Amino acid sequence: MTWRSLHIKLAIAVSAGALLVMTISGYVFYQRSYRLSFDQHQQAVQQLLETVAVPAAITALAQEVVSGLGNNTVVKAVEIRDIDGRTASHGIPSPDAQWISVPLYAPLSEGEVTGELRVQIDQLQIEEQARAMAIGNTTLLIGQMLAVATLVLLTAYWMLSRPLTTLSRRLHRTTPGSAERLYINDRHRGDEIGVLVEDINNLLETVESMLSKERELRKQVEALEQRFRSIFEDSSAGIFLLNKQGQLLTANPAFFRLTGLSAQDQNHLARQDALPAIFLDVDEARSLISRAITSRRPCAADLRFAQTLDVEERWSHCIFSTDNDATVSTVEGVLYDITSRKQMEISTREQAERDGLTGLLNRHAADLKCQELAQQAQRHDTGFVMMMLDLDRFKYINDTYGHDAGDEVLKTVSSRLLGAVRESDIVARLGGDEFLLLLPQTQRIEAARRIAANLVRLISEPITLPGDQIEHVGVSIGIASFPKHGEDVLLVRKHADMALYEVKRKGRNGFAIHTENGEHELQLFGSPLQ
Repeated sequence: MTWRSLHIKLAIAVSAGALLVMTISGYVFYQRSYRLSFDQHQQAVQQLLETVAVPAAITALAQEVVSGLGNNTVVKAVEIRDIDGRTASHGIPSPDAQWISVPLYAPLSEGEVTGELRVQIDQLQIEEQARAMAIGNTTLLIGQMLAVATLVLLTAYWMLSRPLTTLSRRLHRTTPGSAERLYINDRHRGDEIGVLVEDINNLLETVESMLSKERELRKQVEALEQRFRSIFEDSSAGIFLLNKQGQLLTANPAFFRLTGLSAQDQNHLARQDALPAIFLDVDEARSLISRAITSRRPCAADLRFAQTLDVEERWSHCIFSTDNDATVSTVEGVLYDITSRKQMEISTREQAERDGLTGLLNRHAADLKCQELAQQAQRHDTGFVMMMLDLDRFKYINDTYGHDAGDEVLKTVSSRLLGAVRESDIVARLGGDEFLLLLPQTQRIEAARRIAANLVRLISEPITLPGDQIEHVGVSIGIASFPKHGEDVLLVRKHADMALYEVKRKGRNGFAIHTENGEHELQLFGSPLQ
């Protein structure tokens, strides 16, 4: 029990209130009692004077009246004066005190004043009596008030503070979420304390239900967390988390296995932009993250790994996503190694784009390359040279020595074409003995003339056929330039074809350059058998 207890506070409050009321009431009651007592004494003296006024008018009795009045405890001085100036007195009057007087009338003459009787009362004596009476009455009042305050305090303690204290102790010992409930005393059923106990029990029941659900939910969350942790740790996909600055926050073991990084690199990547260490296509990765943040939707793309490990080029399918909150603080990334798939796609695409016999680009791939070069030339204000090639004597060799010999000629010519041009130049087989040569980023006819002359000489060199047969083939070449000889690829090819057939018509084994006036600049090298 401390001074913070409710009944102690109640006792202090009741005592303080009672003390204040007693102080004010005692003071008011004391003043009232004092004034009433004082007035009563004055009135008694006045009545006494009126009573002895008749005897005092008789001269023979004047001294006895004065002596009798002087013996009164509240009378300080008495004096009788007649009309002849004779006096009778008792006591010593005070010069500052007030006199109470009554006239004396002749006993036998009605209305005749014979003298004056006056009395000076003892003020101090009256005040002491009045004070004593007031103190007595005030003491009695204070005693009554103390008794009432004590009764109120005990009643409040028994009916309010004591039940609340008991209720508080029981509630303090009750464990939240348990099946414990507070006991309601029969005498408090239906009153405010009973209602309070019922409300507390309802609250305890609600708390128990909520805590039970919370414990069940926590178990489910822990199970899910454990499951997700297992998925995170054991997943074959690389899972990682970046902040907006691209710094690595966390990653699973598969991430380090796929990227070729070590777990020790995590501390280093946590302090700087980790994207260059993960991806070779850094700009594309940043663009992907930016789109994911802006759209609030997952964004995916195929990106190359920065670490090549044991293969020439490694690819990943990467998915970036963010939370749907207004403020994006982290970006989640998921990596899948698709190197095998990419290699297969590249191989399949190359097979689809390559000639099965020579390994050169086929007609379809050549058309795509022409369109691509034309678009680049238009963007960068450049151009390219197109050469159409057709072998001479190929049909004779194929018919004479068989298809194997024809295939050997095509392969040998393809090899000589590749050896005579730059890596950036494009060589394609359009079908049969027709070939296409593209010289990107140049419109110089002189360069094309030198290359064409070199190709005619190389292709004219002897070719060893199966069975050790030696044969020669020639080549007819038509040359046109984009966009000088046409702003459309098909038109440029048409002009190159026209130049090619001009060579065929004029003797073969040479080249012809299309000119702007529609004519052809022709150069022949003679029969390849010479």
